[in-house]
Amino acid sequence: MLFELVGGGHVQGGRKYVRGDRIETDKNLCQMFRGKFKLLDGGGEASPGAPIIQPVIPKTADTEAAEKKVAEATVNSVKKLASGIDMTMTFPEAKGSELQVMKISEDQFMFAKNGFVEVVGLFTRAEVVIFLKNHNA
Repeated sequence: MLFELVGGGHVQGGRKYVRGDRIETDKNLCQMFRGKFKLLDGGGEASPGAPIIQPVIPKTADTEAAEKKVAEATVNSVKKLASGIDMTMTFPEAKGSELQVMKISEDQFMFAKNGFVEVVGLFTRAEVVIFLKNHNA
């Protein structure tokens, strides 16, 4: 299936994608990342997900620098996630959630869903508990 990235940035297979880039994969990116992708070709197998309205922002050095910073943060997050240990079962607040809690270091955790970074950033154990309580509310 062929998809177009319509919202934000994306990293797949070590490559950084920005809005407008096209990605060919057998995974249904529309279902995995609601509102982030548009199906271009795939025989109608994928649902386009929730529509997303993107403001037209002219490209400037500042916006390009910001997009690069987000893409780099995403790549770094993916690398950290790959080295993490799944600690979901140690958080009762995660019960019933689709999120995985990955331990990155002694008191730093990340959230994943289906093996992908779900929330970019590092969190303490206390922040994980608060996030899970709000997420599952």
